[in-house]
Amino acid sequence: MLESAPLLRSMFGFCALIQIAFLPGFLLVRARRWSDGALQTFLLSFALSLLINFYLVALLVALRIYITPVVLGIFFLELAAALAWPRADAQVSAGWTADIVRITRFGEELWQGSWLVRVVKLAIIVLAAQALLETAREVTGRWGDIFSVWDEVTSWNKWALNWAANQWPDRAMSYPQLLPANISLTYLFLATDRLWMFAKGLMPFFPVAVLLLLVDLALRTRRFGFVLAIIFTAYLMKTIIHSALVLGYADGPLTFLIAMGLYACILKYLTAPPKPGEQARESFLVPILAAAAALTKITGWFACVALALLAWRWRGARPTGPSTTSRWIVRWLALAILLPLPWYIFSQVWLTTPIDANINAYEVLTFSHRGRDVAERMAFGLKMLVNNGGLTGVLIMALSLTALASRTWRWPALLGGAWYLIWSLGMSYDTRNLAPAIPFLGIAAGLGVADTLRERTRGRILLALLALLFGLTAANKADALFEQQAAQQETIGNADVNRMLFQYLGQHGFDGKIISNYNFMPFIPRMKFYYAHDSFHDLEEFRKNLESFQARYILVNREWCNPVVHDFIKQKIQGDAYAFIDAIGPWHFIRMAPTNTPIRGEYWLAAEELQHKIGHVARDVEAQNGWAWEVDRHEHNNFAIYGPYLNLPPGSYRVSFRVKADALNPANTVALEVTEQHGCTTLGKLILDQPTRGYEWQDLNVTITGQGVEFRCWKSGAGNLRLDTIRYQRLD
Repeated sequence: MLESAPLLRSMFGFCALIQIAFLPGFLLVRARRWSDGALQTFLLSFALSLLINFYLVALLVALRIYITPVVLGIFFLELAAALAWPRADAQVSAGWTADIVRITRFGEELWQGSWLVRVVKLAIIVLAAQALLETAREVTGRWGDIFSVWDEVTSWNKWALNWAANQWPDRAMSYPQLLPANISLTYLFLATDRLWMFAKGLMPFFPVAVLLLLVDLALRTRRFGFVLAIIFTAYLMKTIIHSALVLGYADGPLTFLIAMGLYACILKYLTAPPKPGEQARESFLVPILAAAAALTKITGWFACVALALLAWRWRGARPTGPSTTSRWIVRWLALAILLPLPWYIFSQVWLTTPIDANINAYEVLTFSHRGRDVAERMAFGLKMLVNNGGLTGVLIMALSLTALASRTWRWPALLGGAWYLIWSLGMSYDTRNLAPAIPFLGIAAGLGVADTLRERTRGRILLALLALLFGLTAANKADALFEQQAAQQETIGNADVNRMLFQYLGQHGFDGKIISNYNFMPFIPRMKFYYAHDSFHDLEEFRKNLESFQARYILVNREWCNPVVHDFIKQKIQGDAYAFIDAIGPWHFIRMAPTNTPIRGEYWLAAEELQHKIGHVARDVEAQNGWAWEVDRHEHNNFAIYGPYLNLPPGSYRVSFRVKADALNPANTVALEVTEQHGCTTLGKLILDQPTRGYEWQDLNVTITGQGVEFRCWKSGAGNLRLDTIRYQRLD
């Protein structure tokens, strides 16, 4: 029936979103009387619904009754309960009235002070509204998209499809399942797993909800710092989570749930005056939201620790006895830890395969960093932040230091800074891993800057200047030191041997390890990833290492090589099993293939590894290898990529550029070219003057007759451009 009734199918899709984002949480909020405003009701209902739905789905799967009739029956029962709730209309009306009163009081306070102060406040409110609307426009502009990027297709949505099939998720390892379990509800409501748009349509709710909770905090507390926090947080989400905000990743939901925990913590312990017997009526909403974060992504456990510290610190301002405090701590931690813990135990005992069990977290992090040491990780992470958001993103994080002067707001700043340190030391291969720090840093920056501007004390002005100096210095200079050292490291050892290796890398690239006794290689940044050691003293050991390292190249010092090993290599060259590439003094460079140039097959080049005149490398989850070369609208009239001047056999080739561009028109174009003879002869050219729909392959069929083949892209005028991969294939 759903397959033949598009209108009915859409109706059930939207019902699924109501179940995921509102209905069960709304019933709990009503029952517990946790809300006194319409906006707060929506926010709490959204967060709590995600948690309730997760446990509901897990229970139904455990009972093997997670099927469409059961799910729809539960939905209609919840809907009936919500509509039949006593005095429901009066409560809804009171909620809207309370919000209107808060808006009115906030507006009255806005007009206090001199005319200059009022103008500045109004300008900041306009900027905050623009940030909120721009965020909503960006994330909702992709409505109707489906899951299409690697992780969201092969992990998050695959697990959702497992749940929807009334099964436990396959190969989930330790990944918590709050998000997949929730989006699986869309497939149950629709009675099909073929329609993904409603599952993907949940994602825009999260970044908008993060900003709305800051709006509610500003109205409730009448602190202008929360208005600034809207601007800062919106930019941090764009800088740190970037394109994943509209993808089916857990980083947006994680940011929202941590922000909700911080929101509840602020309202519970900082705004409500203490009342007699209040501790006995402790709602423990904060640890419940912290537990929801831990069930969304493993890094959500940071929220359990951070929010526990915040609640304990802020609650300490109220007079409580030692026994009361100890009972509170036990209950708080019991909720924050015991709610998510059963899933982690269950997944480790029942869902972890032998392959999963052999995965070492330290090895995964090391592999993801591609061999970077600790200092290089910190510099690399900072460079990515600058590339994604310019100086502004780093400056906002630095401005959170202004909150250190406040005894209250210093704690979000310290906790956000703590996670930044953890991220930079271990997880800076992807800025998305910094998401747990966004609510803490955004609020700390907003409140810190507002207090600095209001109080004008010497200490706070000094902190603001130091934060500004730190941000500018870090963004401009932190990575320069490492880049300078990396350039010097490329000359250590034998500079001529290094140049030979770099020249081959630039022209052909390495498709495997280089087995060598050139012991400087592990200390040369661009070479250390390809190095595999062998002493060349024993033939059997050499042959075993060739196989175990899956080496494709040999760099050997003839003077340090056993004659038996040398004869073996020489025989391989004579038999065309190996190919001699070059020699620098006693150093011989050899490839384990009969030729040094590709003849048939398909070959790939990463755009960021070519040469450039404009642009910068950017993390991009939609790119083939997670990275792309980005050129923004302010950079133009130059080559985004060029090179690598390959020597290819003559013949017919198809060359494809994977490109994403917007704001293109006949006056703002991108030219894709294939040339030879180092750019002297153009073999093919394609002009893009229309925006692409995400990444698209642009094909050129060319006939190569000479050498020095180059793939290049010239950007003219405004427009944003991202280049992912260049693919070339011999056709004849």
